[in-house]
Amino acid sequence: MLSSTDLFQSKHATPVEQLARLLRAAHGDAPDMDPARVHWPSIVGAACDDWLGGILFEAVKRHHWPVPDSWQRHLQWQAIQIRRNNLRMMTTLSRLVRSLQRHDIDVIALKGAGLNLSTYDDFSLRPMSDLDLMVHPDKAVDAVKILRADGCQPSPGLVRDDFFPHFHYETELHSGDPHAVRIDLHARPFRPMRYAQTVPKDAFWTGRHRIETAVARVRVLEPEEQLIHLATHSACHGQCRLLWLYDICRLIDRNQDRLDWGRLVRTCREWHLSLPVGRTLGAVESVWKSAVPADILHGLRAQRANWRDRLCLAQAPHDAQRPLRHVAVNLLCTRGMGFRWGYLSRMLLPSRDHMAQVCKRRFRGWLAYAHVRRWMRSFMRATHILTLSRALRGRFFPIAS
Repeated sequence: MLSSTDLFQSKHATPVEQLARLLRAAHGDAPDMDPARVHWPSIVGAACDDWLGGILFEAVKRHHWPVPDSWQRHLQWQAIQIRRNNLRMMTTLSRLVRSLQRHDIDVIALKGAGLNLSTYDDFSLRPMSDLDLMVHPDKAVDAVKILRADGCQPSPGLVRDDFFPHFHYETELHSGDPHAVRIDLHARPFRPMRYAQTVPKDAFWTGRHRIETAVARVRVLEPEEQLIHLATHSACHGQCRLLWLYDICRLIDRNQDRLDWGRLVRTCREWHLSLPVGRTLGAVESVWKSAVPADILHGLRAQRANWRDRLCLAQAPHDAQRPLRHVAVNLLCTRGMGFRWGYLSRMLLPSRDHMAQVCKRRFRGWLAYAHVRRWMRSFMRATHILTLSRALRGRFFPIAS
């Protein structure tokens, strides 16, 4: 097995692998490598591609690594961009939280917003592409009405107006600002519908951790719940971003004296989240080594997951590409005939407004046509016919550039 020094000097190490180990070294007192031998153009390119430029720039300054000035300026410019964007989003966050709290609706800041308020020390480090806010499921419908009255515009609707929050975990809105901010309003923390039944609706509302923003007090999750949320979210997307794994590493470093690992393991067992959390923490451990205690990983892996837990997690990263399988897995992995039928009936017969997104033209019988077209496209995607037809069309009828 290569040491980290060998890995940095190895031609077989990809820029992303080298970047991951640079970030790991940034958390140690004595980096076990020679930064002068790192190929900085590829490292900086990998960092900026995943919007890790601000974090890498922080590490470069702290450890005085010999990065050429031109590449330091690349990192510094991305850090400035991240800071400007985050300040704009935090201004919007404060306004929305204040509006909701005037109507006695409490708000939890999730993911990027929560991490910027609780884990990262500067707004130039952790980028955000949207605001993830969670309200209690019982307050979700009222929260949407309040935000719309405050100037927020809903995105194209879900299959039915009542699909959120009963069946879907979030709804999307855009702020009414000149530079609109996307708002993902959550009623539940996780996407897979199975977790709507395994995770209690009051699960994340027991903590009292609040942080002052410019004009409002917003909740953030306790470290254990925040770690569970970040790890499950990453697992449901197939651990596709290094940034999400780094978030967990930084959260553990920041709260290593506070984290109650025993409570985390017990909570994962009760909520049927041992499998996704264990996999993500295993990925964090494989990159950053001693971030996660070995006995915790063993404890999570020792908890046996049933077939529903495994099927749910296997499907989650592919929901958008495999819609029919997504519906089938949701039906298989949830309980209650009434719940299943309510979900299936809404998926089979979406609202008129939703179908208007499928068929833009209006003519006699357009609604029936839109339903047929929707299901044909889903069937073709499920059987890969659509992909094959596009490939053949591109092969025999190439589009002129």
